[in-house]
Amino acid sequence: MSINKRIVVIIFFYVLLATNGWGWWSVPINLSGSTHHRLTDDAQNLIGSDYPDVTNKFGGNISDWTSGTTDDARAHAGDILANGGPIDDWWDRALEKYQSFNFASGDWSAYYYIALMMHLTEDQAVTGTCL
Repeated sequence: MSINKRIVVIIFFYVLLATNGWGWWSVPINLSGSTHHRLTDDAQNLIGSDYPDVTNKFGGNISDWTSGTTDDARAHAGDILANGGPIDDWWDRALEKYQSFNFASGDWSAYYYIALMMHLTEDQAVTGTCL
């Protein structure tokens, strides 16, 4: 096989393999931005005005918290390569923060934990469609 054909084959497989990764990656390395951010925005649009705290007041924060390298690692409890995370722990902590009226005062608030759970759910949904 000539060098040109090898280069074409390598590029083809690189693009083929990389496009599946773009589906779940939090960082906007693909041309359309972060998949997590877009999925969260879409979910918030589906619930509409029934939950104004989620769609209007804190919606931008929640979408931002599902994306990015730091939040990705946090959702997976420090292992960004893990296909899952401690979603039960995140639920317990979200409930505790919500009951103490710590809704969205930054990292580790009730809605932050909800965003981490959304991130893990989105990973599972996208991974299932990519395989």
